[in-house]
Amino acid sequence: MNAISASSTPSEPFADLYAIADAVLYEGYALYPYRASSLKNRVRWNFGGIYPKGYSAAQTGTDAHEVGSECLLRGDEATLLVEVRFLELLSREPGAPSDEARAHGVRCDLGPISRLIGTHTSYAFARGHLRGALEVWADRLPNSSFRLHLRLRNESADENTERARAL
Repeated sequence: MNAISASSTPSEPFADLYAIADAVLYEGYALYPYRASSLKNRVRWNFGGIYPKGYSAAQTGTDAHEVGSECLLRGDEATLLVEVRFLELLSREPGAPSDEARAHGVRCDLGPISRLIGTHTSYAFARGHLRGALEVWADRLPNSSFRLHLRLRNESADENTERARAL
């Protein structure tokens, strides 16, 4: 596995995208609860949340421990820089609700897209209790195009089956 660097402040390549990414991250988190009387709003949720594998298995997979994406790219000389954004809870005391979270990211310079063809490369990262891995590979398509595959896994060791702790 290759290491990827941590990023907590916007830098030039992604500066214009942070406002959008963070709006999606905080959408369900910051607006919870919409209305206390609504059954669907009694559980905090986030778009794209992935949970420790033990928690996910205990929920029979309804709260996933991995997520994937595919992108189409053009250009034989294309180079890739990927950043994974996530919320980090500021309080991790057992049983204590945490209403504060901070957006963080991990960045990986993947280099030329051609290097990813026919190989599966994993990039590991860690921040506090969080452990994760980003797996990347590419397929060559006609006309100097590529299909990029990304799979992000939460590899945290927390086997707790309480949702608040898993978050």
